Amino acid sequence: MLFLLFAGTQAFTVNKICNYYRGTDVQVNSMATGDDVPGYYYVVTIPSLSCVEEFFDPQMNILQSLETSNMMYELWAELSDGSQVYNSELSFDVSGDVCPGETVAFVVPESGTNNPTLDLSYGADACDGTDIYVHNYCMGSGTVMVEQASSSGVENTTLAYFESGAVMDLKSDDVSGQAVYTWTNPLASIDGYGALTHTVDASDISNSPKTIHLLIYGSIQTIGYCLTARVDYTPSSSASLFTLLAVVFAMLQF
Repeated sequence: MLFLLFAGTQAFTVNKICNYYRGTDVQVNSMATGDDVPGYYYVVTIPSLSCVEEFFDPQMNILQSLETSNMMYELWAELSDGSQVYNSELSFDVSGDVCPGETVAFVVPESGTNNPTLDLSYGADACDGTDIYVHNYCMGSGTVMVEQASSSGVENTTLAYFESGAVMDLKSDDVSGQAVYTWTNPLASIDGYGALTHTVDASDISNSPKTIHLLIYGSIQTIGYCLTARVDYTPSSSASLFTLLAVVFAMLQF
């Protein structure tokens, strides 16, 4: 789920990056692939278990959303044992439109290498209402199931590592009460290890663009268990403007 941008029609900006990579900070470097601005330059360091919404643009000398058109990325981290890991030549590959509320990327371990990589989920039919995503970012968890129980009934989604599922385009009239998301516990046989759950209230659902990301992260191999996290994102008017300007600028180039 890495992303290479389609020229012209698929330009967008990443408005938020969240770091769930192995309990350490991750530095994101970017490289312009066009002829006008060659070479690497520093973007941002994202603290562990934190999100960043502003990125330094050295050309404009301002903080703004992260441009993706004609860009490649390198992720670098230093682990607790002093070893250094990185992943280079990463880019964003989208096969359709990305709504402003969906421009949230996650830094997580890459399957196979355990190096840091980027993940982005998108695909809403409309760019209004609330999208609820569920992500399995827990290394070694195997294939797990998340159960959504609400007044509408019970739905199950099965996810291998690095896979995501979603309920798209929810409106406030679509929900009532609470929706409880319960993950299959990879360590259910261990005494005292509780269920992995999230609760989404009806008041969390917005008719304006919004995303709610529910995830498990961690590593069965290293820390021995999975943890839960939730990331909400409501795009500001300025973020929406950056996305619009990026599309217009890309169209002018082709």
